[in-house]
This record gives sequence, structure tokens and C-alpha cells, in this order.
Amino acid sequence: AALVSPMQPKMDNVCTVFKQNPFVIVWDNFECVSGREIDGVDGVDVPPFLTDDDRKQLKEFLQRLHNGKTKVIITSRSSETWLSATECSRLPLGGLQGEECWQYSNAVAGHLNLTLDRADTNSNYSPVSDLMQKLDGHPLAVRVVLLRLAETPAAALLAELEQGFDPAQQDECTA
Repeated sequence: AALVSPMQPKMDNVCTVFKQNPFVIVWDNFECVSGREIDGVDGVDVPPFLTDDDRKQLKEFLQRLHNGKTKVIITSRSSETWLSATECSRLPLGGLQGEECWQYSNAVAGHLNLTLDRADTNSNYSPVSDLMQKLDGHPLAVRVVLLRLAETPAAALLAELEQGFDPAQQDECTA
């Protein structure tokens, strides 16, 4: 019976429950749902899965949950400018910086039985350091690239990264 009920009473019921009770709703990779170009990724344009009506309902849902007990976390590589400050608070998340990045990278490398060479003692040059700098401290990127470090030298990975990895040569998860 609930499936054939009109949308407004369903929205009222859901909003009442979520406003009065503490839940955490997570929508990850929201750019895939909302569409738009992904900020900072040239040539990537994701078609939206949300219709304009769906987008309006989502805005209403978020507005109605404002100051309630439920929190909604939306992660997106797009800026989602169609959501106002009333519907969301933007928290930009950058990558790990400095020693935090090296600690994380060393932990990942340790699980992979690898040792990271931060600098060549003769020249202070390290392809690993350049590679880590290029990854900008983003944990998932670090993990994916370090998985390949056992079989591919850091300098070659850096060159591939600068040219754009060929997803056809990767397994689906890594791509």
C-alpha cells in the first residue's frame, strides 16, 4: 500500500522519522547521480540520473531535515552548486599532507611488503617522492598506485600517471 500512496504523504512520514531520530545517510560518488562535469577531471561529463523533479524532491527532503537529528553526507567530485547553503554545508576534503601522507603510504607499502625510498642519497632525487607528490595525498590514489609499485618502477608509474593511466590495462576495480 505504501508504494502506491501519493508521494507527499510518504515524504511527510519519512521526514518526520528522520527529523526526530538520529540516522546517518551517506550518498557517496553523488556526481554519478546528479551528473555534471567532474571538477578537476578534464573531459569527464557524467549524464545525470536525477530528473529535475527528483532534484526538486531531494532539495525539499534536505531542507526539511535541516536542524533535525538525521545527518546526510553527500560526497561528490562535482561542486553540486544546485544545492544551496540551506540544503548543505560544504566541507572540502583534500589529500593527506606531509608526514601524514608518508605515514599512510608506508603503512600501505608495508601491507604490500614494499619499502618506499623517499630520496636517493646521492642526488636527493626520488621517483617515489615525485610520484607521491603527483598523487596529492589522496588515499585511494596512493593505494591503487602502490599496488602497481611491486611490478612497475616508480618512474614508469609517474610517467603513466602524467599521461593518464590506460584503464584497458587495469582490472575493473583499479581502473
